[in-house]
Amino acid sequence: MIGSGRSDVDVTITGLGAYAPERVITNADLSELVDTSDEWIMERTGIRERRIAADEQALSDLALPAAQNALSQAGLEGKDVDLLIVATVTPDMMFPSTSAILADRLGATEAAAYDLSAGCTGFMYAVAQAYGMVAAGLSRRALVVGGDVLSRILDWSDRSTVVLFGDGAGAVVLEPAEEAGFLAFELGADGAGGEHLWLPGSGSRLFDDSDREDERPRGVQVRDARSC
Repeated sequence: MIGSGRSDVDVTITGLGAYAPERVITNADLSELVDTSDEWIMERTGIRERRIAADEQALSDLALPAAQNALSQAGLEGKDVDLLIVATVTPDMMFPSTSAILADRLGATEAAAYDLSAGCTGFMYAVAQAYGMVAAGLSRRALVVGGDVLSRILDWSDRSTVVLFGDGAGAVVLEPAEEAGFLAFELGADGAGGEHLWLPGSGSRLFDDSDREDERPRGVQVRDARSC
């Protein structure tokens, strides 16, 4: 699906923020956990290190400073936001939504707030939705946060996934613009490939443990790891 949006309304990013936890796990650190090396990881991913949230940090704790940085750059406060979307697959909890928790902590008491779950593409879907809301006049100032605490759902004995993922959050503020901002969006999905990167047992689908190949802790699983 390719959409160019409304031609009579310009929307752009006016603030950008990010936050990464302090704890660093390098490729050398991972080589002590699984059969891998810095050379193996760099050759296949280009990743040297990843950040990991502290035990007491949930997603909203990572999202808050990222959101505050984005608002500050835009010259706004939380109370100025009327739409807040958090894109994540690792919310603080199923409900209340992380967006509602974040809105309260930011003082965005009048904002519509909801979480969006679309995996790796979640942030782009959220930006497209926020653009649509602002362009349609349903929102004046939208805050979009993308973040995850994937370290909580990883199988740390599986080298095909632990080398790829970490924790962090990023945020953007979207507002009407006097000059051209977003030109178009191209969105799509391939549900047929879902089983190649999935988290079984995380929802309403029941899985028979007897079908599992081993007794490792349940976590994100990659069935086709040739690219890892």
